[in-house]
Amino acid sequence: MSGTYTSGKTLFSAGLARYLQSQGKKVQIIHYDDFHHPFPAIQWTDGRDDEINAFYNKAFDSGKLINEVLIPLEEKGVLNKEIDCIDLGSGQQTKKIHLDIDVKTIVILEGVLLFRAPILPFLNYKIFLDISDKEMLRRGTVRDVPKFGHSILDLYRSRYIPVHHRYLEEDSPKAISDIVLDNTHYDTPVMLSSEIQ
Repeated sequence: MSGTYTSGKTLFSAGLARYLQSQGKKVQIIHYDDFHHPFPAIQWTDGRDDEINAFYNKAFDSGKLINEVLIPLEEKGVLNKEIDCIDLGSGQQTKKIHLDIDVKTIVILEGVLLFRAPILPFLNYKIFLDISDKEMLRRGTVRDVPKFGHSILDLYRSRYIPVHHRYLEEDSPKAISDIVLDNTHYDTPVMLSSEIQ
């Protein structure tokens, strides 16, 4: 599952997991944010375009996700291990996640910039949550300003929104998704397109 920042991916994934579990399914949620590079390891510059390039190309450690999770799952169908991941609050790799996946487990992988090579071939089904830039800023104000201050909105304007637009233009995540949902209203998402027959 992918979508813009604050589009509700984590909340939607949790709700989907609860529904599947109510149907007797085993579910494992994996957050792409856990595979973010430590912030000090990302080379930022003062130039706007350079900052966008740095985040777009270097923010996430897709190799770690692929080598430690996706390839083992593809080869064996099972995975039971603890993985060292990043704590986004501190920006340091101090978080540990435990994955317990067997052949019957439904794995929900969610995150921004997710529907891109080289991760794309490992995804069986793709859901994209869509919201407007205006709604992204509104939610960022509610969620992030109390934690980080109003300066976080400058990052939305200079980094997160431009990076998302680049994702839309270069990777066409909506076009390749099985379902695209307008998630402006959490309680009543609207299906914009579907490849389900």
